[in-house]
Order: sequence, then C-alpha cells, then structure tokens
Amino acid sequence: VSLYPTVQSKDPYPIGHPVHHPTPQTLDSDALASYFGISKVTVLPPSDLHILLLPYRKKLFVGLCRTCMEQQQQCSGEYCHHSDQERALTGTWATPELRKAFQLGYRLQVVHSLAYWTEQRTGLFSDYVSTFLKLKAESSGSPGMSDEDKAAYIADFYAKEGVTLDKVEPNPGLRFVAKIFLNSLWGHFCQHDDLTSTEIVSSYEDWLARLTDPNLKVKACEPIGSEFMLLEYRHRYFNQWPFRYSNVPIGVFTTTQAQLRLYEALEGLGERAICCDTDSKGRLPAFRDSEGQWEPPHGTSLGMWTDEVPAGSRMTDFVSGGPKLYTYIVENAAGVPSQVLKCKGIRLTPEIRESSDDLRNTLLHGGSLQLPQFQFRRDKASSWVAGTPEQLRYRWATAPIHTVSMDKTFQRVLTKRVYEACSRPYACQFCAYLREMSLVLRCVSTTREGDEDVEKPYLQANIIRMRTDDKREKLIRELQLDWVNTSSFQEGIQIYWPGNWSSSAHLQ
Repeated sequence: VSLYPTVQSKDPYPIGHPVHHPTPQTLDSDALASYFGISKVTVLPPSDLHILLLPYRKKLFVGLCRTCMEQQQQCSGEYCHHSDQERALTGTWATPELRKAFQLGYRLQVVHSLAYWTEQRTGLFSDYVSTFLKLKAESSGSPGMSDEDKAAYIADFYAKEGVTLDKVEPNPGLRFVAKIFLNSLWGHFCQHDDLTSTEIVSSYEDWLARLTDPNLKVKACEPIGSEFMLLEYRHRYFNQWPFRYSNVPIGVFTTTQAQLRLYEALEGLGERAICCDTDSKGRLPAFRDSEGQWEPPHGTSLGMWTDEVPAGSRMTDFVSGGPKLYTYIVENAAGVPSQVLKCKGIRLTPEIRESSDDLRNTLLHGGSLQLPQFQFRRDKASSWVAGTPEQLRYRWATAPIHTVSMDKTFQRVLTKRVYEACSRPYACQFCAYLREMSLVLRCVSTTREGDEDVEKPYLQANIIRMRTDDKREKLIRELQLDWVNTSSFQEGIQIYWPGNWSSSAHLQ
C-alpha cells in the first residue's frame, strides 16, 4: 500500500552533508557494507540467480552479464561465454542495496568512490505522510460498511498508523489530490533542472528583455488580452540555475529502499513470481498461488500489499507481453470469468476488446496485429509567430486541432530477460535448470490401485541449463524427486530435444 510513502515514513534517510572516503579502493565488501551512503563500484554478478537485484542503467536492465544485456542476446541457443571482465557491472548504488547484493552472491571487484553520511533518521517524512494519508483515507469513504464496521475500521487505522480519521466521506477529487501528494514528493527532490518556466509580463520592455536574453530559450509567446503576454522559456545553461529544493540522495534512498521491500516479496515467492513492475506501487506481484506456501502480507496499512483480484474471486490465467502490456482472466465466486486487458499507448475501444482472444494469442505465440486508433493533433504550420530566426515559435494555445486516424502495432516487447519455455535472466547459468541441454522431462507414474495399474502425470518441468552433476543433484533435491533412482520410473521418461526428433532415455 503506497510503497514510496511507506519508505518515507518508516525507513532511514541520510542527514547532513556527506563525507567522501579518501581511499575507497582499499575497501572490501564487508567494509563497504558498514557505511550508509552512495558508492560507485564494479561488481561481478553470480551466475545462478533467478530474481536479480542490481539494475544496470542506460536502458534499464537487471541481468547477470553486462555484455549480454548491451547486446540483448536473447536467442535460446546462445548461452553466455563472456569473461568475468565482460560480465562485470559498473554503476552507482546506495550501500543498503549493495549490502543485500553481497548477501546474494555479487562479488565486489573495486570501489571507485564512496560518499557516506554519519547521521541518519528514520521517519523523516512521517508527519507529511500522516497528513495526506489521513486525507486520502477520509476521502475514500466507507462503502458498504455498517456503523459498527466503520467504527472498527477507524480504530484499526489509528492502531496501525497512529492517525485519527474524523470525517470519513467519499470525495474522489480530494482523494486524487491526496494520492498525488503522497506519491510525488520524493520525485521533486531529484527532478531535472531544465524545466520550462512560465511567466506573464505586463510591459513591452520586460517582454523584449526575455526574448533577447542569450541565456534563455523562448518556447512560446502568447498574448493575453491587450496588456499582458504569456512567455514559456527555459534556461540554456540550466546547471547555472539549479533547482533550489534539489536533494538527490533523498530520491536515491527512496527508490533503493522501495526496491529492497519489493525484492523481499519476490525473494519469498521465488520462481512462483511471474511478473511485477519496478516498484509495483504497493500492489502484489503476479505469482502462482500454491496452498501452504509463503505469500506476502496482505492488508490496507503502510508496508502491506493489496490484492488486485476482488475478494472471493481468483485469477486463473495471466499473460504478459512486456512492460505495461498484459492480460488476465478472473473468475468470480460463481465461476463466471471476465478478462482484463492492459496495453500502454493503445486506447481499448469496444471493437478491440471484442478481439481480446486474438490479442492474447499474439502475446502467447508472437506475431503482430494492427489496431485502429485516432489521436488529436495541433496544426503547427498555421500558427507560427514572428521573432528572431532562432526564437520562431508557434501559438500552441490557438493552433487548430485535428483528429488523425492511424494504425498502431500490437506485439510483444520482451527485451528484459531471455525467454524460452520460461524466462531467465541474461547470462543465467543455473536457476534450477540444466546448463548444456534444453529439454523437457515428462514423467509418468505407475501406481497400483486395487487390481489395476493406473498411469498418472507426475511431473512436467522445464529443464534448460545445468553445468555439473552436483547442480543436477541440487535440482533433484529442490524438486523433491525422491523417485529418480527407482526402477519404476525408468521406462516412463521421454526426453524431447529441440528440433524435429525425440528419443526415449532412462534417467539414472
């Protein structure tokens, strides 16, 4: 629930000015992990991690080999043979994230720089978060609650958050404002300095001064009545006018600790995790539900996770084709299914929704579809205003608007990982899969029930990569295959190799 406000209210932040370590190259992983700061390092990822931690910037990747990520080496037959130097990642991360990475098997090669803080404070923004959390909760209302349920909800909210709710009435507009204030605060501390400024001038001299200022780049000029002029401009050399409220470490530690909270949930789910956003915004990652296995804590309090599936319903199918591109099927308590489709950049018209099965098949099996769309566009050519050649701009406020029809391509956008029978990180050499072989094991169990032999499907596992016999034995132990060496299963195993042929084999 509200992941970033949770971090701002409950996690530590640096206080004061940073100290730059004079000899960071002498630090080992234990020494570096003892600091609270930001460090530029070179690390070597492990080769057998399924859910990864440290991101690699440019285009955001999270992988085990720098070269594989840069080349986007996704062919299922191309496994990573790069050297440690080619695999190593160089980047700048906060030390809490590096501390967790070292626990996961990342190896520190060199520390290039380290800025650390000697003071830190937990709950730096707790008062701010409490103010707008109260406003959001009150304006959400209490739909379907009796007076007793409403009183119990208010008491529980106070017990968990320390906030007393007074006027609980639905107000969607106020709730939206409170939500924006909760989620956008941290971003303003590390926003770009080259933002556009808007100014209304009331004299010809001020207007001319802005137009002829060599440090300004005028974007638009629009008269307001007969006495005022609206100007939009930005500084050419924005680093000379830094944003006065900038505090990049605030943004760094907010996103770092949010990632650690998300990773805690993914680590508990393991290979049951199917899909998640980089922050998940407090919503549960999509995962395969298994009775009796760990699940992230559900709830409506800060630090808890909310379920996108309504109470009494269950998700029976989930297909994703990339970031912000997915579809899933939900069955309600009566067993009636309904399909949900999300596709960033494409307006889902009734005609497109009727072809949801075709869209799902495209995500599953590849290919592409052309979907009709329309956009509103301004006619810039008819609205140019005079000025110097460099400052020639158009009147965006009075430019005529036209409706333009077009087709947009609907297809999978899978570049973050390697996709075979399932997905694996770039350069993953073992994450419960075979190293040298790409095959599927289908095992049939023969059991005796009464006087008949009954064949039962026992296992269907995707075995992709494994390097040594030790890791093969590790896989067997993890999947609890206590029957592998028994003769009753030797005849029931078929190995399907990639290609057009298959053969039978015994699993010894």
